[in-house]
Amino acid sequence: MIRDAPPKSDGGLCFRDVRVYSSGLADTGRQDIMADRKQLLLRLPSDLKDELERWARDDLRSLNAQIEFLLREAVRRQRRAKSPPAHPPPP
Repeated sequence: MIRDAPPKSDGGLCFRDVRVYSSGLADTGRQDIMADRKQLLLRLPSDLKDELERWARDDLRSLNAQIEFLLREAVRRQRRAKSPPAHPPPP
């Protein structure tokens, strides 16, 4: 059994694109995205994990999403630092 979630009339978020199956699981159409992700076992000191959880909570993210965000930002900064400047300085 598949049923569409009804639109909200109070102006809140509307989840018309989410389908709820009889199992109670929601299908958000993210199978392609999730299939491309790889699992990684990460060992952290408990104090670092606690700090990351607080930071994630402040940013309204899950711990996993916060770690992924920080890693992507670090990679982006590293790439920028290694790339040559767009316009070389004048002689």
